[in-house]
Amino acid sequence: MTTLRPEHLHDLRHSGLSDATIAQMGVTSLDGMGLALGVHGPQSVQSAFAAHGYAIPYKNASGAITSTRYKVFWTNPLDEQGKKKPKYLSAVGQESMLYLPPGLDAVLAKTDYLLVTEGEKKAAKAVQEGYPCVALAGVYMWADSRVRHIEKGMGKPLTYLSLPMPELMALTKQRKVLIVFDSDSRTNAQVQQARYLLKDALLYHCASWVRIMDLPSGAMDEKKGL
Repeated sequence: MTTLRPEHLHDLRHSGLSDATIAQMGVTSLDGMGLALGVHGPQSVQSAFAAHGYAIPYKNASGAITSTRYKVFWTNPLDEQGKKKPKYLSAVGQESMLYLPPGLDAVLAKTDYLLVTEGEKKAAKAVQEGYPCVALAGVYMWADSRVRHIEKGMGKPLTYLSLPMPELMALTKQRKVLIVFDSDSRTNAQVQQARYLLKDALLYHCASWVRIMDLPSGAMDEKKGL
């Protein structure tokens, strides 16, 4: 916990994560240069980001770090075109990975279903509360990166025929699967398409039972996540 800046610790706690869960996640704070190195690598980085943030390591079943996502707090949240800068970044060229929260195995052993959501903090919070959940880095980031690279080279779009990540296929093969994206997925056409695409791909390749769960919006139609 001593590796986290107070504002980063507050952000994680604000998502409902306990200090024990945060420590088990292995989150660490970074300055602008640390973020730039993580995203672009030492050979390509040009300058430090005008930002600070924290790194969320992705670990495999053995606990080894396989990739990292970065939560970024920009000094100026808008780019030169006036568009919002992304809140999360991955390393350039990073393959799609499945986020497995700490404590997932113990919760899985007690259940016969699996939740799939978008966002590491949401999945970690779910597992903390006893719900088996894994996270995608983005609503379309569920496919095997190596297979998608070949498909893209052939001009093929992402469809239900695209092969899901091996880790996702293994976890969904013998379980009931609930896809639980943010509450705006009912009205956001792009996200709505993404969740049905994932559902069809899982049913086609590996799972026998997949459902989509709608979440209620907050007050004034505020977007809510799992």
